[in-house]
Amino acid sequence: MHQNMRVILAGCLIFLYGCGPNDPKIATPDNQGFTPVNSSEADLKARLKNISETGDGGSALMGLSESIEANVTNAEIKAALLRDAHQLDTLSDPEKIKLVAKGMFEKLNTK
Repeated sequence: MHQNMRVILAGCLIFLYGCGPNDPKIATPDNQGFTPVNSSEADLKARLKNISETGDGGSALMGLSESIEANVTNAEIKAALLRDAHQLDTLSDPEKIKLVAKGMFEKLNTK
């Protein structure tokens, strides 16, 4: 019986140790040594250029609209880019993705 109690006690101690207080330092881009993707218009341009060259779709397009919202200040260009980003979400053909992304890249460089 004492052996069973020791095992239970040891299990509880291990469990409680694993559930200790959280580390107050929360991981952020600043303390992890990297910059968030698309945190500037230059990053957005580089991303669009890459997509226009590779034709990557799917997860490569995640957050594109948010990046446009955050980094493009010209309302007319922003609206056009958001329409194009929505169109990209519907495409699966890499050649069509390249074409739309190239147009977006050019629009962003005309301002």
